[in-house]
This record gives sequence, structure tokens and C-alpha cells, in this order.
Amino acid sequence: MLILPNFGGRGYARDYNERRSFVGRELYSCAGAHGPEVSLETSLLDQGVTLMLVGMGTVFVFLTVLVAGMSLMSSIVMRFTPVLTDGASEEEVVAITAAITQHRNNSAK
Repeated sequence: MLILPNFGGRGYARDYNERRSFVGRELYSCAGAHGPEVSLETSLLDQGVTLMLVGMGTVFVFLTVLVAGMSLMSSIVMRFTPVLTDGASEEEVVAITAAITQHRNNSAK
């Protein structure tokens, strides 16, 4: 048992077994009047699982917001960009085909 000095006029000694974690579970191993025995490993495991779930939840929320933002930007861009018609006309296809044929004939010699 570690006895802490009397700060603030509280008048009683504390030991480390009386400390509790943020959710009310006992952080250190104790038995008796304080309730059931809870080991240090269990608390560390609980804290590890909590930290893992908070981290994974944060990443999931961030990625969900990122996908929603990208989808919104994509729909906005598609709304304001001009739509191309059929593509190349028949005259352009004939001219391109003739150019390719001439290039292949010249490079084969």
C-alpha cells in the first residue's frame, strides 16, 4: 500500500487499488470491499480493444466521408462538362486510315 501525502485537507490516505479507470472499472488488481478482482492484463486488453475500435471507426468514418465527397465532386464535374457527340466523322476516319497506310508503306521500304 502506498500512502500519499495529505494534499488539500482531505484527511485520508489513498492507495493505488482505489483508482478507477474512465469507465468505472477497477484499473489495478484488488479484492474484498472494492468488488471483484480485476487484473491488470484484463484492463490493458480492454483498453487495447477500445483503442483498436476507436481507431478503426475513425478510419471508416474518414474514408466514408472521402468517398462521399469524391462522388459529389464527380457528379458536379459531369454536370458542367460538355458532352462530345459521336466522335470522328467518316471523312476523318478515311484520312487517318490513309495516313496510317502511307506511313506503313514508307517505313517498310
